[in-house]
Amino acid sequence: MLAVVPVRGMRGGKTRLSAMFDEEERVALTGAMLRTVLDALSGAVGVAGVGVVTPDSAVALAFPALEDRVELVRQPPDAVGLNQALNVGRAWALERGATAMLALSADLPLLTPTDVEAFVAASAPLVFAPDRHGCGTNAVLLRLDGPYAPAANAFTFGFGERSFPRHLAEADRLGLPVAVVKTNGTAFDLDFPDDWAMLPVDLRRQLLRSPQISAEATLCRA
Repeated sequence: MLAVVPVRGMRGGKTRLSAMFDEEERVALTGAMLRTVLDALSGAVGVAGVGVVTPDSAVALAFPALEDRVELVRQPPDAVGLNQALNVGRAWALERGATAMLALSADLPLLTPTDVEAFVAASAPLVFAPDRHGCGTNAVLLRLDGPYAPAANAFTFGFGERSFPRHLAEADRLGLPVAVVKTNGTAFDLDFPDDWAMLPVDLRRQLLRSPQISAEATLCRA
């Protein structure tokens, strides 16, 4: 299994947290969460490699010592957005002979190797991890070999608002059996101030190691 993590860039993200953090602080937070996800993937049994798909060369500069199992995959200018990034990632995985591809969001601050291994253990040709609200999708596993491979290769990624029901509908259209994995690490993504408020202070300290960021940051509402 190969894993794919799309990263739009180090800057310009997490704008919903702009009432709490300035841009430099959000850059630091983005990098810390990406590191959490990469560490979880690198520590998981059954993951042979990781591709970070990004159009932003600054991602490589932010992580000059990426682990041996992590490769930076360039997202070309004509492949715009998250869904196109995942198409690039699927092509990368197929070129390397992967039998399965696990696509994960880069903003999962609670992710652990055990969460990742739950996907490795799932036997369905298509596996989803919804967010904790049951609306979004934080991870997708596609089995790229076996009798369902043609359908898995034709699967259309539909990330965006209410992506989970959209992905279920796409699986139904293609006749792909589905499994759903629900773990704390895959369900909790950090997008809104309310999400930040749910994190324990000790985890905030781990995520926000930059001296410019206070781990005790309080909720601010626009």
